[in-house]
Amino acid sequence: MSERVNIQDISAGYRPIVEGRKYNRFFDEPESTDRIILDNGDVDDTVKLMKKVVWKYIDDTKRIAGELHSGSLMQTCHNIWNFLYNHIQYRLDKKGVEQLRRPCRSWAERKQGIDCDCFSIFVSSILINLHIPHSFRITKYGSSDVFQHVYV
Repeated sequence: MSERVNIQDISAGYRPIVEGRKYNRFFDEPESTDRIILDNGDVDDTVKLMKKVVWKYIDDTKRIAGELHSGSLMQTCHNIWNFLYNHIQYRLDKKGVEQLRRPCRSWAERKQGIDCDCFSIFVSSILINLHIPHSFRITKYGSSDVFQHVYV
């Protein structure tokens, strides 16, 4: 992947996504009780909880991880990026409410959209299943004192 990815590519608003029905077999149906919602949690609490969500639901991406794995690390990462970018809509959570979705829930709600922390949980889960080291990074933009984005 020689080109740099700009977050605006994902978060600029609605974009057409691929239908993706052929990938449904890789994901179980989420349970109605698996929603994790934080009311105005701070960034440290959110990132800690994201890690817990990844490990609690690590089996959610076990099957798709094998499908996305390639002979090289670069190609594997490219495959993961393309899969998520092309199959899952991006949408911010409602103001003041932070949802952390397990990967199966993100897949089920992919047409409505998920935000950066849910994308990051999904990616992290795949990478762990493939034994690829990584970490979460948080960032803020411009003159803001508030962290606005998380990525892997």
